[in-house]
Amino acid sequence: MFRIAIEVRDLISSNVSSALDKASDPAKLLLRLQREIEEALVGLTGDMSKARRYKTRLDARLEDTRAQIDEWQDKAKSAMNKGREDLARQALIAREDTRLSVSKIEEEIAAIEAGLIEMQELELQLEAKRDDVRTRLADQLAADRLAPVASRTAAAESSVDRRLGHIEALEKRTGYALDGSHAAARKAAVDRELEDMRRENALEDELAALRAGSGTSV
Repeated sequence: MFRIAIEVRDLISSNVSSALDKASDPAKLLLRLQREIEEALVGLTGDMSKARRYKTRLDARLEDTRAQIDEWQDKAKSAMNKGREDLARQALIAREDTRLSVSKIEEEIAAIEAGLIEMQELELQLEAKRDDVRTRLADQLAADRLAPVASRTAAAESSVDRRLGHIEALEKRTGYALDGSHAAARKAAVDRELEDMRRENALEDELAALRAGSGTSV
């Protein structure tokens, strides 16, 4: 999850009523909370913009990588037709590596899409929280007759709205943490060995089909 999304969750879950009951200066507390919420909205908007742009790049990379699968397939057939079984084998191996790359890109795209949905939901919740705080602040200022403070608050809100409309600075995407335990590493090694054996058997079968000229699709 993006760092800002974690901070947003904390803001959304905060109990405003409880904090006000303990505050010596409710208006000051509400002003501070409003600024925090607005800054979080700015950061959240930036994270979503970056995620969308990154997904666009991944979509293009996925399309190109998928096309490479067919290219390696054609190269394998061409090499076998010319009697170069060694080159055909290399082309098939490259094709399988490309398929793995496609799977990884698809997984990353799915993770980004899920993150975007989550951040959009958080944005709606945070906007609702901001509206609640604004209402509470307006009521508090009216009660305290703090018109000058209310004027400064409106100006601050306008400034934040402009920033939300022109956000460019984006947070760096948090990488996924890998399980470094010994058990996980051992399991991964076994899985890799089994996958290598599967790939080798599959390649031998395909090479045999190409060698026999049976026309079987590989």
